[in-house]
Amino acid sequence: MTAFAQRAVQFFASELDPHFRAEEQGILVALARAGENELVQRTLSEHAELRRLTMLLSHPDAVTLLRFADLMAAHVRFEERELFEAAQHQMGAS
Repeated sequence: MTAFAQRAVQFFASELDPHFRAEEQGILVALARAGENELVQRTLSEHAELRRLTMLLSHPDAVTLLRFADLMAAHVRFEERELFEAAQHQMGAS
């Protein structure tokens, strides 16, 4: 379990957090301007929770690791199915 947690923390720092920051400074700003506040708030909330869980993984336990994995999977599905669809729609509407 510790090895998985360490890999998750490293991957979050090197890949996921920079991706989240790019979204927060780009696509989420544009979506907020377009009035997609519910999608923006959900995304920001999930980003914050994933950051919080990553911090907890410095002292991993099975519950936290599973929560991180479940939320990460759900977040990816949400972005693919809802957030990015809304962004494409808004960009096409411009």
